[in-house]
Amino acid sequence: MGNSDTKVTIHFWLLAVFFAVTLGGAGLGALYMTRANSIAKARIAENKETARPANIEAIAIKDKNCPECFDAMPLLANLENANVKLTSQRILDRTDDEAKTLIAKYAIAKLPTIILRGEVQKNADLKAALARAGDINGDTFVLRQVGGPYIAAATGKITGKTELMLIGDSSCNKCYDVKQHQAILSQFGLSPQITTVDVNSPSARALISRYQISLIPTFVLTGEVKEYPAFLKIWPQVGTVKSGAYIFTQGVPAMGVYRDLKTGKTIDPDQLAKQSGTTAKK
Repeated sequence: MGNSDTKVTIHFWLLAVFFAVTLGGAGLGALYMTRANSIAKARIAENKETARPANIEAIAIKDKNCPECFDAMPLLANLENANVKLTSQRILDRTDDEAKTLIAKYAIAKLPTIILRGEVQKNADLKAALARAGDINGDTFVLRQVGGPYIAAATGKITGKTELMLIGDSSCNKCYDVKQHQAILSQFGLSPQITTVDVNSPSARALISRYQISLIPTFVLTGEVKEYPAFLKIWPQVGTVKSGAYIFTQGVPAMGVYRDLKTGKTIDPDQLAKQSGTTAKK
């Protein structure tokens, strides 16, 4: 009888262990499933939030008396291409009472400018892009990197006016297009008044003689160039300064085919590089 009871006890113990393991495993599995579902839902919600456009309102402050001033409005167009929803857009003149309040509140020195309010720090890319162009404080961004010409907010004085003389060569069909310089200069915030002349024109010959220009196409930039520090930083690598004028000189070969006025020869830098490589191999 004792052995029988022992066997029954053992059987019941094994059965208890079986149910404990089975039920316990099921409970643990349910727990893991619940947790996995929660994580999946959280990730879906997170992805939706990341994909959602940042809601931002924009205020531009301009000066109606300076139509030639730097145009800050393309910044708003670029924002709309960067997953930003502009919930409202307003343009104020410098003389408006609200504009005066904002200029004082944010210590704005140069106009035009743009103030953004809202989710300006919603994602890292947006935050980084804005930080390169101005200041971010909480939910507010103020454009500080203003090109020229611009208005001094305190005085209303127009500053940063420049003039660009592009010297092309109509007789050189292969020479690079001198108008490429307009787009390049705009990257440094310059919006100069532009005049394009041919190398054989009297005005071009006067510039060539005055500044001893030998390589064309090229350009001469004058005016308040010192208002553009980013441009000044790279200028020693591509040009020279004479009597306050900035002449594009050593950068000419990097632009493409050009003509040497001293020799009268048309030079293709790419072709020279290929010939140099062939010579080196020999």
